[in-house]
Amino acid sequence: MVATRSDEIAERARALRQHGMRRRYYHDEVGWNTRMDGFQGAILTVKLKYIDGWLQARHTVARRYHALFHAAGLAEAGLYPVHGVVLPQEVRSTRHTWHQYVIRTPRRDQLREFLSSRKIGSEIYYPVPLHLQQALKSLGYGEGSFPEAERAAREVLALPIFPNCAKTSSRRWSARLRSFCDKQNLPSVACGGSPCLKAHGFSP
Repeated sequence: MVATRSDEIAERARALRQHGMRRRYYHDEVGWNTRMDGFQGAILTVKLKYIDGWLQARHTVARRYHALFHAAGLAEAGLYPVHGVVLPQEVRSTRHTWHQYVIRTPRRDQLREFLSSRKIGSEIYYPVPLHLQQALKSLGYGEGSFPEAERAAREVLALPIFPNCAKTSSRRWSARLRSFCDKQNLPSVACGGSPCLKAHGFSP
């Protein structure tokens, strides 16, 4: 705990407790992640008994997303998207927690704006790669030093995923995604078109 009458010290302390952030996901200096107190820890200890069920529920939601993307003809193989999206993968012999459901798409910013205008949440983890953060500027790296990280920062988008995410929410998302594709005039290899969604039982 920090107690101070100085606005400057208070601002610095708040930034340091969140990895040196004063603006979301932009790190001005190296800090810590010290946002959990004892009371929160006590609550989380109680919640641990439910974690297996919540993880299974997240797995179900992730599979539903996979089915929706494939049904719409949007899922692309490989590492890099061309017209559609590259889906997150689960490595064999491992169990994904699905803390986030992160897709990659070349039209990430347009898609996020489209979803936001229709009250569908999404997030970018993360918009600025580490080597371009102000906090690590002293290392001497610049744009182009890590092209894979920079490309990922331009393409990744996390979709809503939580244990009690309803089927109706997923269907609503699929309908909005189809609408986005229609507006973007994407080729049929990416969108699959409305008949493909209807054939698999998905409708607005």
